[in-house]
Amino acid sequence: MSGILTASPELYGVPVITGAIGVKDRFGDSGAPWELIKEFEVSAEHIAQKAVELLAIASEERRRALRDGELKI
Repeated sequence: MSGILTASPELYGVPVITGAIGVKDRFGDSGAPWELIKEFEVSAEHIAQKAVELLAIASEERRRALRDGELKI
C-alpha cells in the first residue's frame, strides 16, 4: 500500500487511516476451512466490519478537520 501512496502524486502526503486484519495470537485449531476462517475472525464478515470501523474513524476525522478549519469543501 505504501508504494501506491508514494507513487501517486494525488495521494502523496494525504493522511490515510489503515487497519490490520489477521489471526489473533493463539494456538491453532483443526477443522473445516470455513469453520477456521470464522473462528480466527478472517471471514468476509469480519473484514467488512473492520472496513466499517475504519470508515467511521475517517468520517469522524473529516468532520473534526472541517470543524477546525483544517479542511475546505
